[in-house]
Amino acid sequence: ELGTNKAVVCEETDKHGRGVLLVNAKRHVQGEFSKRSSRRVIKHQLDTAVNLLTKSNAETLLVIVDLRGFSLRNADLTLISYLIDVFFVFYPRRLDQILLLDAPLLFQPTWLAIKPLLRSYAKLVSFVSLAEAESYFQDNRIPASFRALSKREQ
Repeated sequence: ELGTNKAVVCEETDKHGRGVLLVNAKRHVQGEFSKRSSRRVIKHQLDTAVNLLTKSNAETLLVIVDLRGFSLRNADLTLISYLIDVFFVFYPRRLDQILLLDAPLLFQPTWLAIKPLLRSYAKLVSFVSLAEAESYFQDNRIPASFRALSKREQ
């Protein structure tokens, strides 16, 4: 499951020196892997991201969730709830901002279910376009790892 690259920790930081975790929502298909496997991938990626924060003297993460191509089969509320709990319990104050990239109208019911689960983290969420997401990076260029993932999708 780790090889699906549904979540990638960037070596680059954003303009504010935050670590960056990129999530490609359409690569997660509910039921494709066991919940246990998916939870282990989440924990591994977050541990990797936090370790990179330490190496780059950063303290917080920017999470970009690419919702281009999102469908209901990608809406795994159980796993999203687990991810939120992991941030609250194991990584308090590490999450600085969440960008939801190009959310389709179909995502709205999922968002309405997720928002209350986020509690205080809900204020960290912004819905953005690709151009707006790029503005968070030096020279308005989103990390190469994100561009590479996007090209593979086409």
